[in-house]
Amino acid sequence: MDIRDYLIETADQCALIAKTGRTLVERLNTVAGSETTPPFSSLSAGGWDLSERVERIAQSLLAKAVEIDHEQQKNGPTNLP
Repeated sequence: MDIRDYLIETADQCALIAKTGRTLVERLNTVAGSETTPPFSSLSAGGWDLSERVERIAQSLLAKAVEIDHEQQKNGPTNLP
């Protein structure tokens, strides 16, 4: 598998995890009123934080894939797996 494809696939998986995390936090907030009720408020905030961190990882992986693609276009094909 090409490294760019791997990075893109992994970024897609991270984005899905982030989306699923946000959905779960929304459900928790709906069911438990967790935005205002300790300890649910800390779970909700933690879930949002983790989802945002995973989303940033996805964006970073995609940016790296683009960077590698630009380098390979500039320098010509290499023998990277």
